[in-house]
Amino acid sequence: MESNKTCLFYVKRKKRYCKMLVRAGQQYCGQHLVEEHVNEETIHLKRIPCPLDPKHSCYEHRLKHHLAICNAREVTGLPYVNHNINLRIGDTKEPPKISLSSLSDQELLSFIAKVEAAHMEHIDNIEESILSHHTLEKEIEAPGCGPSIMRHLSQNSSILGHLELAGLLNTSFTPTCYVEFGAGRGQLTRWLTEAVSDTSKALFVLVDRGAQRYKFDAKLKYK
Repeated sequence: MESNKTCLFYVKRKKRYCKMLVRAGQQYCGQHLVEEHVNEETIHLKRIPCPLDPKHSCYEHRLKHHLAICNAREVTGLPYVNHNINLRIGDTKEPPKISLSSLSDQELLSFIAKVEAAHMEHIDNIEESILSHHTLEKEIEAPGCGPSIMRHLSQNSSILGHLELAGLLNTSFTPTCYVEFGAGRGQLTRWLTEAVSDTSKALFVLVDRGAQRYKFDAKLKYK
């Protein structure tokens, strides 16, 4: 870690090291400001671990405001949130969570057999069908794309191809709402806004639990 320059830290979820800039006059970046030495002159700028999720921090004097908007807070009273909706009839509390690693070999094999039987009964074999869409042609053909970027572009192109095949991109005659679950940076919706026939007759909803960096919101809001 270099004072007043950059801070290097390891992010387990991403399994890689990340860098954050350190503001002038401070010793630590935003990720590690909780380690900053606090004196009487800077006490009002003290950062503390969030009580709801200690993985991030907030200013102590703005704790009340932070708790009201923190993504880790428990949200209640929303019409689309029904606590324990998936519990079996008659159950009053959630069943205990059991990790697969704690199962014996016999229990694990029995569980796998149940999953395979349910799959064969209700789904059977899934036919692979990889399509493409002209919206991403130039982006895919552009030089310099690495394997990871190319994989995402190909997936998005195939998804748009399937939507077009199902007649779900013609919004001129059929106003449509598109919901992208696990939207991440919103890249799929970005291409979707260019693929539909009329964006004025389409509604785009992006849902994600995480706070992603480098989102495509800036490009989407003008559409």
